[in-house]
Amino acid sequence: MRSLVDALPSGSFLVVSHATGDLAPPRVGEIVDTYATSAAPLVLRGLADVCRFFDGTNVLDPGVVRLPLWKPDTPPADVHTVWGYGGVGRKP
Repeated sequence: MRSLVDALPSGSFLVVSHATGDLAPPRVGEIVDTYATSAAPLVLRGLADVCRFFDGTNVLDPGVVRLPLWKPDTPPADVHTVWGYGGVGRKP
């Protein structure tokens, strides 16, 4: 991510959504195992790790949050059904 952010011109936006084990269901290990031998394995990261993706950018409101809470038009019915974080950063 550091190489990507460094290569972005000033004023560019970085948009990230990422699955997390922080919010995942108890059987998430089975899901991760299913992807372990695929061309694109599933890597779960915690909030602090996802926040580090935005180093070198100014994170827009509401910050790095659970995906259903990022500027919803209507309040989500159950934020616990989505186990991912997302955010937008702007490179100064």
